[in-house]
Amino acid sequence: MSFKFTFLGFESSKCNCNSVRANEKKTREKIKMSKRKLTSQQKKFKTAQAKCHAETTSPKEFGKCMSKKLSSGKKAKKRRSKK
Repeated sequence: MSFKFTFLGFESSKCNCNSVRANEKKTREKIKMSKRKLTSQQKKFKTAQAKCHAETTSPKEFGKCMSKKLSSGKKAKKRRSKK
């Protein structure tokens, strides 16, 4: 027989079976996420972050460096001429 206690919307019970299963599910999800490959955008961010950490010392300089590194690879947009 299980005992449930509710206090301010938080429910607790004598049996921790559900919490153990939830923790196992979370760890499995984390493992799945870590096995996925990074996208090109994530790779670009990580390399820019590593370079900026190595080059700068203050947070303000770091922000400028990141902005510069991440915006430098943008392609120029072609605009149509009005007739």
